[in-house]
Amino acid sequence: MKNLWTVLPPLMSDNFGFIEVLKGSDGCGIIDDSGGYRLGGGRGSHGGGRERREGREGKRREEGPRREKPEGKKKRGMEIRTVVSGADDQDVAAGTREKLMQAFREARSLYNPSFALFSAGPCGAMIGTDLGEIAEAAGLESGLPTAAVELTGQKAYDVGVSKTTEVLAKLLAKDAEPAAGAVNILGANGLDWAAGDIGGVRSWITGLGYQVLAQPGGTVTAAELETLGRARLNLAVSVSGLAAARYLQSRFGTPYLAAAPFGADRCKELQLALEGRGLPQLPEAAQAEALIVGEQLTANAVRAALEQTGVVQAADVATFYLLDKACARAGDLRLRGEEAAREALNRPQYRYVIADPLLRPLLQRDCRWIDLPHKALNLYGEAAQVSLLGQNLDNWLDGQL
Repeated sequence: MKNLWTVLPPLMSDNFGFIEVLKGSDGCGIIDDSGGYRLGGGRGSHGGGRERREGREGKRREEGPRREKPEGKKKRGMEIRTVVSGADDQDVAAGTREKLMQAFREARSLYNPSFALFSAGPCGAMIGTDLGEIAEAAGLESGLPTAAVELTGQKAYDVGVSKTTEVLAKLLAKDAEPAAGAVNILGANGLDWAAGDIGGVRSWITGLGYQVLAQPGGTVTAAELETLGRARLNLAVSVSGLAAARYLQSRFGTPYLAAAPFGADRCKELQLALEGRGLPQLPEAAQAEALIVGEQLTANAVRAALEQTGVVQAADVATFYLLDKACARAGDLRLRGEEAAREALNRPQYRYVIADPLLRPLLQRDCRWIDLPHKALNLYGEAAQVSLLGQNLDNWLDGQL
């Protein structure tokens, strides 16, 4: 029972990241699984996120593909742009190929997509459907660019964001000459960031005189994704953007930066780095006095603000999600479960803890606690995601300390 989750909800599955990237695009997604993925509603759908479809007798009904619902109330023009195959017990033997092709045709009629991606949830992964072959068949039938994303429903949302963004780059980016002042923004998404920050980072980049070619995870079209290779620089603003940044570097030779533009000082550093001066290296520091739990690059930005203002001499970053070694310091932690989080939060050297309020019941000692909601962990919580873009981080910290 070592990794039993009793206080925190299970982590959002990788297909939530798949959905998140696609919902701002002009493409569509098809998930090979048994039920829908809800982004709104009760806490019970938080982790696996799949809902059963049952008839009056409580038995699974045959309904065909499931259309996904927007988060909360439906807004005009807003679509999740993903359907589910509706796999059931019989498909373990027969396979889900026909259901996936049916779901693909439904997605085309619903969304008129410019491209289509296929992924597997736990049910589809267990059956072992060859999604690559089905994506190829769907492409031949429709003439659309298609590909499979290797997901299983067993990893966390950020793996879904990461792999989906990388596959989009592989599928759609075209060879072209680099354009002066052209930048891609990789990894910004609504599960890590406040909604206004996703558009805000684009405005910040263009305000510096650069052209943003594509921003997968925000609003993006297939035509924009085709221009990914024209960038002079890629900016990975979350760890989920690093796989695509490294792929684009290997294919086109495009350099990349990895940092979230949160905090006035960090934005100044990024501005200089965009001009070709590089980002400063994370310094080696004395024993940390603060612990920041969250998405790694966001937490790095909060750490930098704390240290630069002298609130603490040093801080550690911890995350339940991807922890990239190139963006980490020696004391940073990958939390492998609830007990690991409990142990880290209760280390006596941390005078400050900055984390999602859902983690607070794990704390068993006195320290200064600061709520930093993370939507991916606290999807149905009441705490609003905090805008941290630019000076907003400094203003928020001033109000907390």
